[in-house]
Amino acid sequence: MKIKILLYLAIVSLLVCSCCINDYSDKISNALTNQLGKEMKEYDYIFLIPNSGCTGCISEAEYFFKSHVDDMKIKFVFTRIYSRKELAIRLGKSNLQKKNVCLDYENLYFFPECKESMYPVVAKVKNGVIDKLENMDILLSTYK
Repeated sequence: MKIKILLYLAIVSLLVCSCCINDYSDKISNALTNQLGKEMKEYDYIFLIPNSGCTGCISEAEYFFKSHVDDMKIKFVFTRIYSRKELAIRLGKSNLQKKNVCLDYENLYFFPECKESMYPVVAKVKNGVIDKLENMDILLSTYK
């Protein structure tokens, strides 16, 4: 009897977790599509970087940004920005003013109910439509 209960709890937990991930993917995809629209056709990747959350991940994402900001096939979107001044000092004011950089001061791409929002995420774009969401490792391995 205990095994059945544990098995049931495990299945329910798995379903709840998978729903959260799908929910986050849908929210991000919809937000990017609604806000960027036709502009997405210009990019192969959209790199969404929260300004706070997983500090190690964000530091790595910001380093990648500084190294690849001139690559016009990548759209960089910074969200959950607490201090514009600090962000400009850290990443360079001129870098943040480039065409392929979006500063999300309204947190349109941040969903506090989803724990995934604290991690950088990459949207792979095909023919102007989001093909899939992945962690930032896809960019790091593609742009060595």
